[in-house]
Amino acid sequence: MKFFWPLILLLVAGCGKFNMHGLLTEKPGPEELVAKYQISEGWSSSYLAKMGYKNLSGFITLNGDSSFTAKDVPACCLHGADETVYPFSGGYYSFSGTWSIQKSSAVFVISLSIAHIIGDGVPSDAELKKYILSRVPLKTLEVHIMKGNPLSVGFPVFNGDFFDIKFLRK
Repeated sequence: MKFFWPLILLLVAGCGKFNMHGLLTEKPGPEELVAKYQISEGWSSSYLAKMGYKNLSGFITLNGDSSFTAKDVPACCLHGADETVYPFSGGYYSFSGTWSIQKSSAVFVISLSIAHIIGDGVPSDAELKKYILSRVPLKTLEVHIMKGNPLSVGFPVFNGDFFDIKFLRK
């Protein structure tokens, strides 16, 4: 019992700006996010390679005027399916549009509104719809804002549970 209250205090103290998944629970200012982000070396790039992706140079740039551009982002980051579990569709997307900070449940995310998108090596929409999960990219994506100094972003991918393909600020 003597360890119970210190444990509760420690848990409550840790519930401030971040949650256990490293996502922001307090809204950051846009100036904290304006930057170029590239696929993280380490776990994210290794997992993308495990899925079959060879080009790991993808990036997304968030601009101060609320516009964004992205190039060579692996398709799994847009359709959200772990391609070690679901059939590999492959390919990359380059896209652009506008971004904003939104609250999603208890955390804050970057909402990407996609205005223009081009697929490279991606099957047609008709072919993608043959899969159990729709692999057609959405017109609006929620990208996680992840803790760190500086902050990073993560594209959620599903394999029975969610995990993030992390892009680090460059």
